[in-house]
Amino acid sequence: MIITMRIINANMNKTTARELLQSLVDLDLTQKQIEAGAGINQPSISRILNGSQADVSYAAGKRLEAFVAQMTSIDKQAA
Repeated sequence: MIITMRIINANMNKTTARELLQSLVDLDLTQKQIEAGAGINQPSISRILNGSQADVSYAAGKRLEAFVAQMTSIDKQAA
């Protein structure tokens, strides 16, 4: 069973898995790098980004949220 997950970020804005993935792509990460970091397989990442898959499991959403937080922190430190 897949549970639709909208992730709430620090600003309490609801963020979709697609928006989170796009933020990682905007950091110049490849889908394979995202797969390795977030534990979501590359075909699912591709489907989410192109809009043919909207839902992710709760566990996958939490992993994605944690990976985005980690990568955003690294990007801010590099700036």
